[in-house]
Amino acid sequence: MWGLQKLRQACAASARNATSGKLRGSVGENFAMNAVIPTFPLVRMKVVEDASSEAAPVELRVNPGVRALLASLIPGDDILLCVAAGDKIEWFTQDVTTTLKVLTSLGIVRNVDVWIQESHNSMARIAESQNVDAELDDDEALAASEYVLDTIGLLKHVKNQRFLFTIAATALNNKTMDANTLISRLAISIYHYTDVAGRPVRKILDNPSAAYASMLDSKIGTNLRPINDLHGIQKTSAVQLIVCFAIASFVYRTLRTE
Repeated sequence: MWGLQKLRQACAASARNATSGKLRGSVGENFAMNAVIPTFPLVRMKVVEDASSEAAPVELRVNPGVRALLASLIPGDDILLCVAAGDKIEWFTQDVTTTLKVLTSLGIVRNVDVWIQESHNSMARIAESQNVDAELDDDEALAASEYVLDTIGLLKHVKNQRFLFTIAATALNNKTMDANTLISRLAISIYHYTDVAGRPVRKILDNPSAAYASMLDSKIGTNLRPINDLHGIQKTSAVQLIVCFAIASFVYRTLRTE
């Protein structure tokens, strides 16, 4: 059975063969790659205004052959689209969607369907030049975030990272994001700019295996089971994201209670 990875490899090999002895250098090879590797339209969605509607999953029905081809890209059955940086639409990768399921089970973030509804409300308010209020008063979520950080030995360090609290306060005062969106943006920023969160955080994110082992041996070990469906860099990324989301959730919820 062909998958997208195998398809890409086969097409890439044909591109290299086509350019061998003809077009040398990266420009010629990249041109050939773009020409022979397919990009298939997947779905056309129509956005319809309906003030009474609530966010709900949209089903994309495909034949088994298409589903098999997509298996390497979408191992589960969820595709989560997001408005990124305010000017483009992307989808969350499988490591992110898996991480969100784990975080929801831990009580650190709200269910994705709830988040989508809150995000719709946020965008509607922004369109009307109204402020967005983030509901961050959640003692259980704060306790869950604190537990994760304590389990991996980061709690004391994060409490003293005033720069993170300053950036979080700035985003909160802008009143442009709901709670999950605030937390996710800070988490993803920590994920991409590990030095900003301090050396202990960078050390764990550079090699999260020990942190993962500590969490597996704790009372939240069973919550991490969905990560076992991931492999290689995606599994590593999921563990890193759990750490980053725990930090972001702790920072915001602590800030809200101060």
